[in-house]
Amino acid sequence: MVTRNEAFPSKYWKASDLSPRGKVFKIAKLQLERVGLDQEEKYVLFFKGEDKQLILNITNWDAIAEFCGADSDTWTGRDIVL
Repeated sequence: MVTRNEAFPSKYWKASDLSPRGKVFKIAKLQLERVGLDQEEKYVLFFKGEDKQLILNITNWDAIAEFCGADSDTWTGRDIVL
């Protein structure tokens, strides 16, 4: 049996990639990148030891800022749970 995620792999984390209990990630860097078909610029989080990244929207930005601080320059090296 082939799962949806195996049939259509992505370089970005989606909720369906993660267990309900979550997973701990160490932030490697935050970078502005062009994503999607329209190549819109969005902030993307990269994680140490992971091939996939997380595209940030305002909701996840605010959630990360709540735990890691409002200054995104201080996020590198911090652990978060997705």
